[in-house]
Formats: sequence, structure tokens, C-alpha cells
Amino acid sequence: MLLRAAVASMFLLASSAPALAEPASLAAARASYDQGEFLGALSQLAEAQRSPELTEDGQVQVHWLRGACFHALDRTEEANRSFDALLKMRPLFQPNPYETPPDLRTLFGARADAYRQQLGVSIGAVQFNKAELEIGVQGNVAWLVCFVRTPGETQY
Repeated sequence: MLLRAAVASMFLLASSAPALAEPASLAAARASYDQGEFLGALSQLAEAQRSPELTEDGQVQVHWLRGACFHALDRTEEANRSFDALLKMRPLFQPNPYETPPDLRTLFGARADAYRQQLGVSIGAVQFNKAELEIGVQGNVAWLVCFVRTPGETQY
């Protein structure tokens, strides 16, 4: 009974929090892109990027849509710059495979692979050495967090 009240209270608090609105120009840019109006979408994306309402998720969307527009306009170098900016923010970003044309997925995938090889982090094989766990890490590592749980334990 007490648990239900706590869950209900948390739901009310979560549902009453104001949602972050995206700039209208970002929604307009998305609509323009969907209609094949790539130059108009680029203009609206520039406006969205100047908006104080733009969140980090919105910035990721701006970089993705800008890269997609440049790709559609056969401006690959500019598309790559947009994708690099996106990958700098979200190195593990993956476009929606159902909404992204195969050629755009291929271009972005190649760019993401090149970015990760140059600036990414790779984790090598895990080895046990008596009571120590050794993990090889290569790349630009700012910090590393490792969670370990012994067999049978339910917490880290």
C-alpha cells in the first residue's frame, strides 16, 4: 500500500514537470527535409541552432538533419563535417534504420567508423590475473568506470 502511494506520487511529479520544447524552426526543418526542400531545411536549421530553446538532443538533430540535407544535395564534405559534429556529441549515435535511406546510412556508417578509429575508444579482451581483472583500453580516454559483481550477488 505504501509502495503504491510512493509510485503514484513519483508519477505525478514526473508528469507535472514541464517538457522542454524544441524550437519551431527545428520542426519546420524536419518537415522541409521530409518534403525534399533541402535548402529551405538548411535555412531553418541555422535558425534553430541560434534558438535559446535548443536542447542538446535538439543540437544532435540539427547536426543529423544538416548532414542529411548536404548529402541529398551531393555536398559530401559538408555532410561529413555535420556528422563529425554529431559524433563529437554522441559517439554512439545510430540513425533510425527504418527512416534513413540506405545510401545515407552507408555514408554515415563510414563516417562514424572513421571517426571512431581516429578518436574513439576500443576495449580489448578481458583477462583475469589471479584476483585482478585486466582490460585493455585504447584511444582517447578521459575516464573509465567499471562495475563488477561477484557471482550470486545482486548489487555491484
